[in-house]
Amino acid sequence: MRAEKGEYHISRADVYAHRKGIIFAVVMPGMLNRRFEYEASFITAVADCSEALRGQLYLAATRSYMGNDNKLIFRTSQLPDFYRIPVVATGDVHYHHPARRDLQDVLTCVREKCKIQEAGFRLHQNAERYMKEVAEMKRLFRKYPSTIYNTMVISEACNFSLDELKYVYPE
Repeated sequence: MRAEKGEYHISRADVYAHRKGIIFAVVMPGMLNRRFEYEASFITAVADCSEALRGQLYLAATRSYMGNDNKLIFRTSQLPDFYRIPVVATGDVHYHHPARRDLQDVLTCVREKCKIQEAGFRLHQNAERYMKEVAEMKRLFRKYPSTIYNTMVISEACNFSLDELKYVYPE
């Protein structure tokens, strides 16, 4: 209600006030600094969130196939030692099957109001953002088996059905 249509204004206080029954995953930055660490300001923000969302917060490790996955996942895997935040294996999923990559690109162009020939770096760099089989995720995160376990814990906590969706018209 604080924002114009198509915009949003949400604060950490808003999130904390409505956290009951929600599981949160921090999407980690896709780059490290020159010392191969996450920026201190990001780590501070994660530490603040961990205090307010204890037991509901996870760090999301993703293989993006951009060349720095091993460094990123290694650094992410070290954070639970300091902040007691478990790490989950994720796929940064945008579509259910690799064949849907073209549709994802078209939707990106609609959102960005551009032609596919002009989209360039607005599109994902590869077609790996699809839902992978459990065996493939276990292979990708074989050095970090707890990430798969934590992902399964979250999966088992989810009890949602699309049948539950109903449109609520504004008054």
